[in-house]
Amino acid sequence: MQDGRQVMLVSSGAVGLGRSLLGLHPSRLKDMAVKQACAAAGQSLLMESYKRLFDGLGRKIAQVLLTEEDFSNWGRYSNLRRTMEKLLGFGVLPVVNENDTVSTAELESVDGRRQAAFSDNDRLAALVMSGMEADALVLLTNVDGFLRKKTGAKQPELEPFVARVTEEVRAAAAGPSRTGAQTGRGGMTTKIEAAEIAMNCGGVALIANGANPKALERVFVGERLGTVFAPATRMRGKRRWLAYAAGVRGRVVVSRYCGTRICARNCGVRKRRKKCGRRESGERTVHARKYCSA
Repeated sequence: MQDGRQVMLVSSGAVGLGRSLLGLHPSRLKDMAVKQACAAAGQSLLMESYKRLFDGLGRKIAQVLLTEEDFSNWGRYSNLRRTMEKLLGFGVLPVVNENDTVSTAELESVDGRRQAAFSDNDRLAALVMSGMEADALVLLTNVDGFLRKKTGAKQPELEPFVARVTEEVRAAAAGPSRTGAQTGRGGMTTKIEAAEIAMNCGGVALIANGANPKALERVFVGERLGTVFAPATRMRGKRRWLAYAAGVRGRVVVSRYCGTRICARNCGVRKRRKKCGRRESGERTVHARKYCSA
């Protein structure tokens, strides 16, 4: 920030601070209501910690608490961007976190039927970057970067540069997290997913070890550190929103005859949309009816 960069900070920690304040055993966090209560109790402590830190640097901060709907709703998504731009224009550092007291998208495990707009701070940071069209996403963790075990090697080695996120990269990242934390989620898999979002924004992503207090300074002076993910072809803003934040979900219903022809790749499908019974917000059913060539 002292060099004129506009910075946004995505941080967790409210649940852990609240649990300590309330004197609860970590096992109590298995209850969602308890976890939300801890988040409510700890949020002010988290912000107070950041306020003391940045007061010493002469910097103002602002709390930005978000829910999944702030991303999945285009109007709220646009309003969020305008607010963040004003804060940055005032020279204020936005400190972003999920509003865990009313939202459980980040606190709960994501099931196989539906993916939340964000389910961890890595993805939340990537979505904030996407919405603000930032140039870089820096993910600080407790390892030196993306580690991959190469053929014949006894230990995983740091991968300094990733040009494209392939299935091989995803598989290598899918190992167990080293954090062992009871109050957080994520791991290298979520960081790779966040880096891929950043790449599709046309930006650079970096995974580095946050234990080094000089890590950010070293990065911004061009020193080689951690794992760098190269920018890819930039998706347009509305397309990025649809791809990563809109929470679009639904189902396709196809007749047996048309399904057979589709599988044979000798059919066009005319679709019509309509709501069908009670469904989750935003869900639509698309019925495909017979429209096949001879």
